[in-house]
Amino acid sequence: LALDSNDTVLCPHGDFLCDQTHSILTGYSKGNLVYLQMSPESPSGLAEQIHQSITSFGYIPQRHVPTEDKLVAHCAYCQPIQMSRYAIIDLTGAVFDLMYEIGLLHALGIPVLLIRAAGKPLDKFQSNLNVVEYTSVEVARKIIDKWLKSVTILE
Repeated sequence: LALDSNDTVLCPHGDFLCDQTHSILTGYSKGNLVYLQMSPESPSGLAEQIHQSITSFGYIPQRHVPTEDKLVAHCAYCQPIQMSRYAIIDLTGAVFDLMYEIGLLHALGIPVLLIRAAGKPLDKFQSNLNVVEYTSVEVARKIIDKWLKSVTILE
């Protein structure tokens, strides 16, 4: 079924006036963007450390910017993911709402690093994921630096 730009496509985040599948396949180039999603329970200073780590490798961190405008051409959640080369997601705390984003990242073949603060209880969604735990913001930075080095070597 081919859709044209006048068709409304259902996205979990709302109705949008474009064919998301076509956009995924042809509309974006994987530049130097790293999708970043933080948990509301992420430790203070973690977002800044991750930002510094990402930029030190020459990448640009990006996050979704929710919008109430239903006439935008692309989903504010899906577009940043589709444009990213890599992703880093902090799963500290109850974050079952991030499962869609993690699924889309995996479906698109975008390497993703899942991290969480050690000592927090695992929810049932996290117990089946490959999540790296950190004990401090400094340790998280080292984990991220090591991961970014490993994925950039493969390019």
